[in-house]
Amino acid sequence: MRVLLTGHKGFIGKALREYLESKDIEVVGYDLPEDDILNPMNLFDKIKDVDLVIHNAAIADLNDTWLHMNKNFEVNIRGTYNVGDACSSLQKRMIFISTCCVYGNTSDIFETEDRTIPKTIEPYACSKMAGEYIVRGSIDLDYTILRIGTVYGPGMRPALFNYIALDKVHNEQEIMINGDGHQTRNYIYIDDLVDGIYKTCVTDLKNRETINLCGNEQTSILDTIHLCEEITGKKAIYKWDVYGRYGEIQDENISNDKAGVLLEWEPETSYIDGMKKTYESIL
Repeated sequence: MRVLLTGHKGFIGKALREYLESKDIEVVGYDLPEDDILNPMNLFDKIKDVDLVIHNAAIADLNDTWLHMNKNFEVNIRGTYNVGDACSSLQKRMIFISTCCVYGNTSDIFETEDRTIPKTIEPYACSKMAGEYIVRGSIDLDYTILRIGTVYGPGMRPALFNYIALDKVHNEQEIMINGDGHQTRNYIYIDDLVDGIYKTCVTDLKNRETINLCGNEQTSILDTIHLCEEITGKKAIYKWDVYGRYGEIQDENISNDKAGVLLEWEPETSYIDGMKKTYESIL
């Protein structure tokens, strides 16, 4: 199998490329500065020679999406249209890496792919939701949408809260907590995620599926800080921003049942074990 992977130089992309290649899958990297998803002709040229496209490239930093809304639109929405259009025209299967953040603050206690109605208002997640609709609306496109949880692990971006918490507690520096600190996430360790994406590549799925890939544990901001204290053996210093962040998800409780059935996949790394491995790798 020959796979084109957009965004192959980022945190997820690097780990995914290495994992796919370990499974004897040939990976064609597609990323800046050599390749741009805003260049349709270049996309067509590269996609015509592969069997499958994993569209992972995106503006993922939340601050960037706030500060550069036009860039967020161009890359996350127009770029996704370009990839989907090329895959549709060339009859290539496409896996679109979306995010569990699209669920937003739903009224469902347990969020599932085929029943929960997304209620996001945060710019990054909205751009991913728009990307999902573009993929669904692409004529004759064989696609799978993967809604992934918040990813952490060795090689993660320093802007991610898991990294910030480990770094700040280790160095006895102050951590800013948005809101009350009880917001929960289903964090997923990078090794578990890339295994789930690999299984999506090699599984004969019905066309037009949407599947969650996330951790099974609900973990709050305060849980993460207390865990960092346990791992580092140091006391956290923090203060509160009582106003929180606009559009921030307050409670995330996402089902992996569909991935278990269709992909025979489930996350294997507990949050404490994943954070210990992360701490050993970055500090």
